[in-house]
This record gives sequence, structure tokens and C-alpha cells, in this order.
Amino acid sequence: MGTGIPIVLAMAAVSSCFYFLGIVLFRSAAPVLPPLRGTRPVHFALSVLTCGVWLAGGCVMAVGLALQFAAFTRLSLADLAPALLCGLVLLILLAATIPGERLSGNESTCLAVMAAAGMVVAWSGPGTPPPVPAPVLLLLAVPSLVIPVLIFSLGDARPEGQHARPLTGIAYGLSAGILIGLAELALGLQAREGLVPSAPLLCLFALAVACGVAQLQIALQRCRMTIVVFVATVVAKVYLVVVGGLLCLGSDTAPFSAPWLLVPGLFLLAAALLLTPHYETPRRPVPGAGPFRPRSRSQE
Repeated sequence: MGTGIPIVLAMAAVSSCFYFLGIVLFRSAAPVLPPLRGTRPVHFALSVLTCGVWLAGGCVMAVGLALQFAAFTRLSLADLAPALLCGLVLLILLAATIPGERLSGNESTCLAVMAAAGMVVAWSGPGTPPPVPAPVLLLLAVPSLVIPVLIFSLGDARPEGQHARPLTGIAYGLSAGILIGLAELALGLQAREGLVPSAPLLCLFALAVACGVAQLQIALQRCRMTIVVFVATVVAKVYLVVVGGLLCLGSDTAPFSAPWLLVPGLFLLAAALLLTPHYETPRRPVPGAGPFRPRSRSQE
């Protein structure tokens, strides 16, 4: 490991801190924003772009993304992904301190397994792919955009009402994570080679980021930040590692130095996603109380 690598690893970890601080500001803006829906993009854009707290969160998150892409130019995917996943510790602390969210024992175990799965996949040692032609990435973008939009649309159309069970946010985090992973891959590969991104790649990056952030913000109005952002972060890094490694096929770079770790890592991730509770556990009803809301420490 070169003398400058620890500094770059620290930069990657710090980038996650800025990213999660931006998410906290998004969470703070959620109660003051009108109800947001993915089926009303113009209303969504006007609402968030006129909210000062949300814009501040966007600026903080942009700093984190800039640091991440700077680290991308110096690190392999096998080093970058674990450094970014380390920021999940800060996410748990921020969520417990600021909005006062808490996790059940089952949820904590599932999220720990999820983080371990991300680390195992990263330790498979993917090579960093060479610059990928824009048509290849655009072809890859089709399922990477369609699948999250379908997941999100089904979640957005769920029935609501006093007796509807609130979601914990697994589907929202999964769809947002795929989009964020696509955005990181689309621009990161060009940044690593010092290339100026082409117009199609810039459009793909902007579309993926916009859809991913929109899904996160809408989910933050309905679900706990901890679950949604934790799932989105792990899924994004797994996407970055797996798809980035597969793009090495046919090049001089080895796709994976330890491919035997991929199967157990992906199995652990799938198991954690399935076993994490998808619905909030209702509290004991109180006479005269309103509809259920996700529990926070301040409500205990």
C-alpha cells in the first residue's frame, strides 16, 4: 500500500460522513415539505428546490460525492467500497441522536449481516474496470433504471390510511441503492481515467442521481432514515463492486481476485434483505390516539 493510500482511504470515509450529514438535513426537511410522490415530478422539484434546509442538505451531499469521486481516482473498488461502508457507523449514531430513531434487536442483527455482506463482496477483490464505452453503460442503464422505478412505483401506489401498516423502507432503499450505484459507476470510471464524461454519460449520471435522491426523500417522509439509507448504501456499493467487476471481463484487468467470496456475500445480502422486517411493528393502541407513526426515542 502506497504512502498516500491511507490518506485517500480516510478521504473516502469522510465522503460518507458528508453524504450522511446531507441525508440528515433531508430528513429534517421531510416534515416541512408537502407530501411528495414519485408520480408528480414537477411538484416534487418545486417543493424541494424552494426549501432552504433541503438545498443545504444537497450542498453538503455534493461535497461528499466530490470527495468520493476524488478517492475513486486513486483506489481500487476493493479498497473504495469498504472505506465507504465504514460510514454506516456514523449513520446509526446520527439517526439515533437527531431524529431519535431506534432499532429492534432483529433489525440490528439484519443490518449487521447486511453490512458484513457488503464487506464480503468487496473483499472478492474486483479489479477497477477500464473506461467503458458509453453505449455499453447506456445499455446497462436500461435494467438499472427500469427495475428501481418499478419497485418504487409499486411502493408509491400502496394503499394508505389509518389501518395501513407503515413500511420500514426496504424496497425504497433497494431501488435508490441501485440508482446511486449506477450513478457512481457511470461517472466514477471516467473520473478514474481523467476523461471528460461524454454528454450521454452526464445525462445518465444526472438522471440516476435525481431519481435516487427523489426516492430517498420520499421514503424519508414515510419511513425511518436508518433502514432506508442503510439499505441504499449497502446495495449501492455491492452494485458498484459486482457490476464494476463484470465490466472487467474481456479486458486485461482481472474481474475478481477472490470470486469464491461473491456467492456467500450475495447470499448474505439477499437473506438480510428478506429477513429485515418490511413493516413497522404497531404499538399498543392508546384511546384517542391518532394513526400509527414509526417509533422514535422521543416517543418512548
